[in-house]
Amino acid sequence: MYSIEAPAIKTGNIYYFTTTSGIRYEVRFGRKKDQPLCATIVFGVVNNVYSDEEYQLTNRGEVWQVMDTIVHVVDTFKKEHAGICSYEIYALEKDGESEEETGSRMHLYLRFIPRLFNEAWLTQIENNKAIVIKKEFLNFYNKQCREISGSSADSSGQYKSPVGFAGHLRNLFGSNN
Repeated sequence: MYSIEAPAIKTGNIYYFTTTSGIRYEVRFGRKKDQPLCATIVFGVVNNVYSDEEYQLTNRGEVWQVMDTIVHVVDTFKKEHAGICSYEIYALEKDGESEEETGSRMHLYLRFIPRLFNEAWLTQIENNKAIVIKKEFLNFYNKQCREISGSSADSSGQYKSPVGFAGHLRNLFGSNN
């Protein structure tokens, strides 16, 4: 794990870290205007090492340390913002990947979601978007989404608990979030 630069105030929403090879990452937590109990997790490179192409492959053999650091950042944020009841994580498609399918970046993120969220959370994957919701807030979340979209359908059956896969990853990585 890399050294994390936390926000100046505990309730801040932007964290930074720099890899051994000098790549500087930002992990940002955004709030939705219409869903204040939902946070979006966004992370990526902030220095101009790859300025010629915004989403160029940035991996220099550090992907596992980068993802481990992001896990710790999210865990820190969750502790400081215990009222958040859902998180959204987006993965941009690489060149040649379809928006209609789950891409390789989301497959990588899916390996780490069980380290971020325990069995008290449910996960829904929609192509390259993961929504993770506290079980106790699922009905509230679905109601809020229906009000925003104007839909009356209940989508609670779409969510899966990460327990089985999470158990396997906990054995591998030893996390008890």
